[in-house]
Amino acid sequence: EEKGMQIENELKGFSTIKDFRRKGLMIGVELESASKVDKLIHFVRDKGLLLFWFLNTPKAFRITPPLTISKTEIQKGCLILKEGLQKIM
Repeated sequence: EEKGMQIENELKGFSTIKDFRRKGLMIGVELESASKVDKLIHFVRDKGLLLFWFLNTPKAFRITPPLTISKTEIQKGCLILKEGLQKIM
């Protein structure tokens, strides 16, 4: 729960994020449009971060890191995500 909250807190404040749905480290993030989700997923993948589409919710993506992820790894991943979110705004 603590690690999931860390990710959510790191990403709060981006106007393109419309909603967080989270249970521990299983996180769904809804954006403004499916095209922004697509751009973000491709951008972060090129930087070494894997995110996944939801088949039934095209305007959202999921973050599902391993339970053993460290706080430092979370910060590194969130920096990549923030860079991508700024790029697609």
